[in-house]
Amino acid sequence: MGRIMSIDFGTKRIGVAATDTLRISAHGKGTFTPDTIGKFLDDFLMNEPVDKIVIGMPSKPSDQFSAALDKFVASIATHSRAPEIVFHDEDFTSIDAREAIQASGVSKKQRRNKEMLDEVSAIIILQDYLGHREDF
Repeated sequence: MGRIMSIDFGTKRIGVAATDTLRISAHGKGTFTPDTIGKFLDDFLMNEPVDKIVIGMPSKPSDQFSAALDKFVASIATHSRAPEIVFHDEDFTSIDAREAIQASGVSKKQRRNKEMLDEVSAIIILQDYLGHREDF
């Protein structure tokens, strides 16, 4: 059984999370730029079994976002080990991520870290997809 990966896609930053091999828990894998995500995904897909990628989709995406997302999905689909790609509602994940980060006791300075916010958002998208999400 392969992992399930989630992506909090953005035009500036892309948060990534993945399950363990038993699909029990979600773990952050980092935050990447549109320029660096391709290499990370290539390496991850070549070294880890991934059955599915869950991409967070806002309910009202902008045209710029939709065009960038279409290009991103097309680049994944052409990978030699391309997994199934599904979309999942990501509305309010950034708000939930802020609350989770704040509840974890992270300092105010660290809470402003947008990379952390995107990675936690990817974790929340994956937890929600798996049905493991608890309200904060």
